Amino acid sequence: MILEIYKQKYIWLILLTFSFSGLFGQEITGTITNKTSNIPVAFASVLSQGTTQRTTTGRDGKFSLTVHHFPVSLKIVAIGYADTVFRVTSSTELNIKLSVQKGKKKKASSGGVTATAVIKKAIDFRGVNDPESNYPFTYKSYSKMVFGPAFLDSVNTTQTNGIKRERYHFMSETVTKRKFFPPDFSDERVVGNRFSGLMNPDFTIEAGEFQPFSFYKDYVKVLGINFLSPLARKSYRNYDFTLTDSYYQDRDTLYVIQFQPKNGSTFNGLKGIMTINSNKYAVQNIQVSQSNPYSQVSIELEQFSEYIDTLQWFPVKFKTHLVYSKKKKKLDLGIALIEATGVTYIRDIKIAAKIYKEDFKELGIILTDKANTHTKHYWEKQRETPADELELNTFKIVDSLGQVNNYDSKQLIAEGLPKGNVPIGPVSIELDKLIDYNNYEGVRLGLGIRTNDKVSKYFSVGGYGAYGFRDEKTKYGADLKLNISRKNHIYAGFKYKNDVIASGGNTFYKSGAFNLRTYSNIYVERMDLVTGFEAYFKFRALRDFQNKLFYSSYSQLYNYDYSFVNGADTLLTTREKFNKVEVGLSMRFGFREKYAQMLNQSVSMGTRFPYLWFRVAYSDPSIGSTFKYTKLDAKIEKTYRVKGIGKIGFMVMAGKTLGDAPSQMLHYGRGMRSSDAGLYIESAFNTMIPNEFLSDQYASVHLNVNFGKLYKSKFSAPEFSLVTALGWGSLENKENHQGITFNTMEKGFYESGLVLDNILAYKLLGVGAGAFYRYGDYAFDKTSENIAVRVSVFYVIQ
Repeated sequence: MILEIYKQKYIWLILLTFSFSGLFGQEITGTITNKTSNIPVAFASVLSQGTTQRTTTGRDGKFSLTVHHFPVSLKIVAIGYADTVFRVTSSTELNIKLSVQKGKKKKASSGGVTATAVIKKAIDFRGVNDPESNYPFTYKSYSKMVFGPAFLDSVNTTQTNGIKRERYHFMSETVTKRKFFPPDFSDERVVGNRFSGLMNPDFTIEAGEFQPFSFYKDYVKVLGINFLSPLARKSYRNYDFTLTDSYYQDRDTLYVIQFQPKNGSTFNGLKGIMTINSNKYAVQNIQVSQSNPYSQVSIELEQFSEYIDTLQWFPVKFKTHLVYSKKKKKLDLGIALIEATGVTYIRDIKIAAKIYKEDFKELGIILTDKANTHTKHYWEKQRETPADELELNTFKIVDSLGQVNNYDSKQLIAEGLPKGNVPIGPVSIELDKLIDYNNYEGVRLGLGIRTNDKVSKYFSVGGYGAYGFRDEKTKYGADLKLNISRKNHIYAGFKYKNDVIASGGNTFYKSGAFNLRTYSNIYVERMDLVTGFEAYFKFRALRDFQNKLFYSSYSQLYNYDYSFVNGADTLLTTREKFNKVEVGLSMRFGFREKYAQMLNQSVSMGTRFPYLWFRVAYSDPSIGSTFKYTKLDAKIEKTYRVKGIGKIGFMVMAGKTLGDAPSQMLHYGRGMRSSDAGLYIESAFNTMIPNEFLSDQYASVHLNVNFGKLYKSKFSAPEFSLVTALGWGSLENKENHQGITFNTMEKGFYESGLVLDNILAYKLLGVGAGAFYRYGDYAFDKTSENIAVRVSVFYVIQ
């Protein structure tokens, strides 16, 4: 149920592709209090019936809600109070009184019990109550999500007869079957899938995917943001808890506790109210919202649990309300980039189900072949409550619009954007080919075009051309990709290129998602021209291994002063071509890595274990190469979140080249120093000059300790990090490499730095700064030359 940031980004891209809004609204404000005591009722839910317009009262019982028409019926729901419906005919200030719920609860004396004492008990029982810690289980779920506020719309077709009807922008319904074996074997099959306007959606959206399955871990993730749970270890040091009520339910006592981060807190926190049952001190109900007032994402979540088969507390219902970049004005224009409201019901729960680890051939979420084929009668049977008129209108009108405007074709946009492609008819433009920069080519402009699924789902053909304004050279290439089985990650292909590459680099298979601080060739001034081809076969093996077998044959040429000699023999000299022919294997291992099948491909949901990369390349004159060598490279990487500290990340790389090979086949340190204040690059050496150190065997360690936010404001949320990079290397037969200046790292290269991210933060972009210092045996004589100042750029969701 919990999606990693990959899928969350894809879902937002889908919604951005399809979403629109824009109606005028009118504001209702008011205060909700206890009818008897006049005490404000905090965290009461206020819902405009028949729409998705809703809000929650603050600690003072006040609320503000924008509606699009009058009259409206407001439904007020609060734990411990009877549900109340209040009819409003005009924009006015309301004073609503709630009555204590009768018959189902009886006031219980606190008996000196404090909120902190109850929370400590709940923390002690986390392992017992976490549904994913104890028993294998199975269940079936039904999920419904609507997007955008309701509005009037009409379609001039025979289906709607041009009649104006109220509807949502879009709506989805999903039915899944899930099985789980502790601690993290999960298989979820989407057996029913529906998205208004699309005949055959290649993605799934469930309300439960936008919130944690429980709150019993130290951190819970929503939309890629890690929030400190109110039930984290020693959370009473971070949160203020208030016991607002306690009452009996059967033989148990229920404690109603409000919580919010302590004053001055800067961590990603939550605020809300929860009901803890004295039966194992489990969270029976919880309602939370994001505590950061400056966030561009408004998050409101509710979760309801029941005690199943006298064995396990288990979530049975999720409610979700998300608004991205909502403009909070008195006259809300309804301009919300994305607004989503959903509910998920979990049923047919079987605790201690007879399933085994061996039953899990795949881990993750799979869209089954027949999920999109169900009839109207099927969906009527799956719903917990019948669809209302708004929901029926949404499917009827948007489906009609989808047929007229061919919404299904827009799926190609959603599929292509995460891979950097924008479809235009039967071809797609490759965005990463449009513009680039490095110190060798200068500004590089180009164009890359690739056929998409409109031509064929089984293959694609691509080509590109580019021009570097500093080296004044034209580059080009072409390729063929065969999609043998996207579901099983089986591909084959052929690439040809006449282009430039950096000397002494290495490329790992599937190195990870792009970010603005990824290592690149931006500061490299020395490149080689290569002309030739590569054939490859990609496949997934033993569930956790992603593999690529390759054969490459390139003619390589360099135009800088360099000679490779062996004794009295000059084997290679400047502007002399040589053949680089390699056969090898590139592999990525992610233990228990999970996948979600969506957008006509399998998307990684990540793993809680480190990733391991390995690459081996063999070259020999018998296969047409000029030189004989074997090149081995490996990498391991992981970031851990440590409560009370922040995040600790590491990356370790190591490699060795066996045999006599020129510098182009060896390893240059990942130096990113430039003469000006350049960009901060993660897992690189920010004080090392590119091509400064040459090795035939090397190792490097990169450590990053992030201490979290120092403070939060509307346009600033600085995060402080300590960064250290260590490198070692050696080179046999140094005298063989002539004409170039280089050093080796037998004594160890060391640098450390301070990074302050998000000094300025706006929308999804954060800008900061970092300062790094080079020390040890390879430090420069002048102190100022050992210091590098860098600009930190990152995309961020607060």
